[in-house]
Amino acid sequence: WDYIEVGGRMSRDMNRSLAYATGLKTWANWIETNIDPAMTKVFFQGFPATHF
Repeated sequence: WDYIEVGGRMSRDMNRSLAYATGLKTWANWIETNIDPAMTKVFFQGFPATHF
């Protein structure tokens, strides 16, 4: 990734933990808005700390 955009602001780099948390929140908000839990199951698989 060359650049990261958060809140309309471009950045060359970002704290990886903050980037992960931001992405996860974005994904969770999308799920809550677009998925009907009565019809769809959503699975999440994280990553182990050794790969970070």
